Amino acid sequence: MNKFNWIIAASTAVILLSACGNDYSNVASYTVEKQECMQPFKCSFVIRLENKLSGQDLTLMSNKIRDDAPTVDNLFINYYLPCMEVGNGAWAAARFTPEFSLNIQDYMLENNPACKDKNDTNI
Repeated sequence: MNKFNWIIAASTAVILLSACGNDYSNVASYTVEKQECMQPFKCSFVIRLENKLSGQDLTLMSNKIRDDAPTVDNLFINYYLPCMEVGNGAWAAARFTPEFSLNIQDYMLENNPACKDKNDTNI
């Protein structure tokens, strides 16, 4: 393959990869209740969800928030359900430090009197 063909192939690959992007059209709705950033070191978000989500949906949402956030070394996202008070422990926590981790903490619902009598799927 000559040099010209390599340039065309490389350009086409770049265009195709950039056109793909991330599709966040299926991300559940959420509200950002608080955002604090100390660039370039860290950002933290407090997110209010309408109801419980699967780990896969939380991962997709976390990636969307990361893509929309300022570029930082560490990103912390705490997810709260409607029955929960911010500051009394999140239902789920996502971290990019820089590797991704997700921790769903259902026990926070058991320890929260406002959540005890709610339907498990729509807390």
